[in-house]
Amino acid sequence: MAPSFEIRSSVTDTAAADLFVQMGMHGMAYVVINNDGACMALGTYPFPAGSNAEAGAAYLKEIVSAQQLLQQPFRKMHIVYTYTSAVLVPHQYMKHELKKDMLELVHGDVNDGDIKADYMYRHHLYNVYSVPRQVEQAVGYLFAADNTTHLYSLLPDVLKDGGDALYCIFNGQHFTVMLLKESKLQLIQTFDFKTPEDVAYYLLHLCESFVLSPAEVRLHLNGMIAVSGNLYQEISKYFMHLQLGTLPGAFTYPKSMDEYPPHFFSHLFVLASCV
Repeated sequence: MAPSFEIRSSVTDTAAADLFVQMGMHGMAYVVINNDGACMALGTYPFPAGSNAEAGAAYLKEIVSAQQLLQQPFRKMHIVYTYTSAVLVPHQYMKHELKKDMLELVHGDVNDGDIKADYMYRHHLYNVYSVPRQVEQAVGYLFAADNTTHLYSLLPDVLKDGGDALYCIFNGQHFTVMLLKESKLQLIQTFDFKTPEDVAYYLLHLCESFVLSPAEVRLHLNGMIAVSGNLYQEISKYFMHLQLGTLPGAFTYPKSMDEYPPHFFSHLFVLASCV
């Protein structure tokens, strides 16, 4: 399987580096960061539309078998799942014996998944989510992971400047959005879309539902969205405060990354800093 992006530095010794892997229904991405905070490698692999869990596990095995780098020893390995069967539960309502019921109430049958729960202690929330068993088995076979977590468990720690904000990550024909109102987490959700108008509709609907003004809310854009493209232009009709993601100053990056807009990869490194 060919990557959509692959970036490497000249350093190849990974024994003192950390590997961060994001894995979900729509694709896989990895970042390697050494103990000096330097990015050694980055790769993103979109999966064909409609890929099921079995295909995703097979793609992951194919990617790792073709990438010698991913077979090397690492200081630590971190897995971040991005599957969309997830629900945030206030800690006072959490009952671990009812995790499956809580998840199925929102997302329907999850019998083919391993159900997990991350405690988000800064927010007094649990993120209950499901990972397909085929993928969980493949990850366990391929990586000696030091920890696993979920995208929704990390996102609330991304924004530090408070206020009203929408934080979006675009990847192909879907995007994940987090909504903060008065600095408080309100929602994290992933939407599929076909047209730029679909994205504008979802964002405007969220603003209406949570009584936020599109003209005033800060809209953070990360991932595969081109400033010259129709999607950006459509969003800019309604939202006045667009902010493209930037690469965290805590890391250093290969010169070859200068060829691409920083917001293409900003979320990968912001999330790595939150793991």
